[in-house]
Amino acid sequence: MNGASGMEEDGVPRAKEDGASGAPRPTCPRCIAFIGSGGKTTAIEQLAKKLIAGGKRVKITTTVRMYWPTDPALREIYVGEPSDDPKKMRGLPEEERRALLGICDCVLVEADGSKGRPLKFPRAFEPAIPPEAELVVLVAGLRGIGQKVSDAVHCPELCCAYLGVPPEHPVTAADVAALLALYKEKAAAQAPGARLVMLLNP
Repeated sequence: MNGASGMEEDGVPRAKEDGASGAPRPTCPRCIAFIGSGGKTTAIEQLAKKLIAGGKRVKITTTVRMYWPTDPALREIYVGEPSDDPKKMRGLPEEERRALLGICDCVLVEADGSKGRPLKFPRAFEPAIPPEAELVVLVAGLRGIGQKVSDAVHCPELCCAYLGVPPEHPVTAADVAALLALYKEKAAAQAPGARLVMLLNP
């Protein structure tokens, strides 16, 4: 997986100059997957609005379950199936999800769940990055630093076992770095051809 330290300032990928011709080449990925915790859905919706404002056709979907939008203006770009929770949608079958690439310029995929916690320890089957992802955005909420692991981290028992700390241990910056490193390893294994960027929310 190709690494990068972050996104453009406003979150929208820009065209870069081609080294040979000097002509701009498009760098907006066709499929962007968001993993981690602490602001994935907000980041997805903000990026969607910026891309739409730039004339792009955008769809939002998931490989897990995510809340339907509260903003009516975004409802038409969410694509999913009903779940057992009427407030949430579940992802499309893989063939239908891939078909979205044929009707829009960019598909934004929520590929992980964290139950609103700022940090997360990924279980064996997580994240759920779609194979067509060209860019993976790893999100973490730095507000979890200083909070107890039991309060700040989704799957706290697994996190405690991994870090070797008790549930009441206050999360440190080093702990967050360890979780991000684990996520990077898992993302590289799931999507070896994708570029990875990190989005650290305060």
